[in-house]
Amino acid sequence: MAQDQKRRDASRRFVTDLNARRAERIRALVASGQLLTRAAAAEKMGVTASAVDHYLRAGYLSAITIEDIPGQPTRLVHTAHLERFQRTWIAGAAGKQLALRRNWLDGDFVVRVYEGRGILERRARDHGLTVDQMKAVIRHDAEEKRRLFARQRGRPKGSGRAAYHAEWAVRFSFEKDALVRDFEERESLELLEEGERPPTDSDAYLAVAEADFAEHPERWDYPHAPGDENALHPQWAAAAVDRVRKGVRRAEKALQTPQTEIP
Repeated sequence: MAQDQKRRDASRRFVTDLNARRAERIRALVASGQLLTRAAAAEKMGVTASAVDHYLRAGYLSAITIEDIPGQPTRLVHTAHLERFQRTWIAGAAGKQLALRRNWLDGDFVVRVYEGRGILERRARDHGLTVDQMKAVIRHDAEEKRRLFARQRGRPKGSGRAAYHAEWAVRFSFEKDALVRDFEERESLELLEEGERPPTDSDAYLAVAEADFAEHPERWDYPHAPGDENALHPQWAAAAVDRVRKGVRRAEKALQTPQTEIP
């Protein structure tokens, strides 16, 4: 019996030590400012933790997983990707939906909603603040979100061509030629898979985006693929293709050397 008690005590100490190490590691990662806990991400967005889970599953947000204790993973959300999603969530709306989403950039509106849902008092208690102090924090956060959205409205006219757009244009030509050549060679050798189509410009734009994402991550505020920080998240491929296409066209317009696209 005494031996069993010793084992239980040893097991408790081991688990306690694991929990302490994991908590310390999470605190250190969060302190960098580049990652948020699930709860912090939910609070920053003004949504529930389950909504954050949904955004992660859908690929709108990305996270790293900490699993120091087997079977007890902790996910930390990338701050930059969360901020980008907040901007695109507003910018991607139109009409009545846009008006409704913009309400969440109004501090007074957010305070009224939180009061009505009983969220305000609970958050004040959690943060050790008075209700009035919590209202001030909420209004400040809403103002920060409004400024964040305002920065997304774009650059002044005439400044839309980044220096690396010309680099993309050159790479696009190379990738397009390589894809076409590879297809024709495999076609001549009867090595094409059933239903395989000739490569399009979109395929070349994607190849440019994937290579540039791996080589120049500072140019991309997009999430990476799960488990691979050097690979673009598949659910962001269409957005990446559109971004490269626009960049290449700006570069071509500046050089006045338009290229014929493959239909």
